[in-house]
Amino acid sequence: MRRYLNILFVILIWSCTNDQPEPVNLGYDYYPLNTNKRVYQVSEINFNLLGPDTASYQLRESISDTIQHEEDISYVLKREKRADENAQWEKDSLWVVRKNDFMVSVTENNQTYVKLSFPVVIDRQWDGNAYNTESDRLYTYIETDTSQLLTTFIDSSMVTVQIAAVPDNLSFRDERFEVYAEGLGLIEKNYIRVTYCTVGCDSVKQIQSGSILNQYMIGYEE
Repeated sequence: MRRYLNILFVILIWSCTNDQPEPVNLGYDYYPLNTNKRVYQVSEINFNLLGPDTASYQLRESISDTIQHEEDISYVLKREKRADENAQWEKDSLWVVRKNDFMVSVTENNQTYVKLSFPVVIDRQWDGNAYNTESDRLYTYIETDTSQLLTTFIDSSMVTVQIAAVPDNLSFRDERFEVYAEGLGLIEKNYIRVTYCTVGCDSVKQIQSGSILNQYMIGYEE
C-alpha cells in the first residue's frame, strides 16, 4: 500500500510542477537600464531658407546617474558626440529616462515621449505624447523589416515602433520609426519630416523646411 501511495505522491508532484504557467515576456529587455555604452552613426539634414545643412557624426549614449523620486527612479542618459572614430568624445546633452512596469519615457530637450509601452505586442498602440504639450500621437508596434536595417550585427529579437506614417504627398512627408532589440535597446532611428514648396518652386517636391535623421548602432561597449 505504501508503495502505491509513494507513486501517487510522485505523480501529484509532477502534475503540480508541470501545471505552472510559462513566464510571460512583457518586453522589458527591449530597453535595458545598464551602464553599457551604445555607439551610433548619425547623419542629419536640416532644411531652411538658406538650403540644406548636413551633418555626419558618431553618438555615444550610456546611463551615467540616477535620480531618486518618491515612487520611482529616473536614469540620466549621457550623450556624447564626435566627428568620427579618430576624434575625442565631447559632451552633447543629458536626457532623462523613466521606466516602470507599464512604459519607458524619455525626456529629450525638455519634451517627454513615451517610447515603449508594455507588454510589447505587435499592433499595440499608445499615445507617445501623453506627457508633453504636443498633439496626440499614436505610436504602434509593427514587425521589423530586417532587410532595411543598417545595423547588421544584431541577432536578438527586434521590434519597430512606428511613430508616423504619412508618405509623400504634394505638400509634406512624415515617416518616423525606431527599432529596438532585446538586451540592447534602441538600435536604429529614422525620421523624415519635410514640407514641400507649393508656390513659386524651382522643382517638383522641392523641400522647403524640415529635417531628415538616420541613426544606427555600430558598436556596443560593456
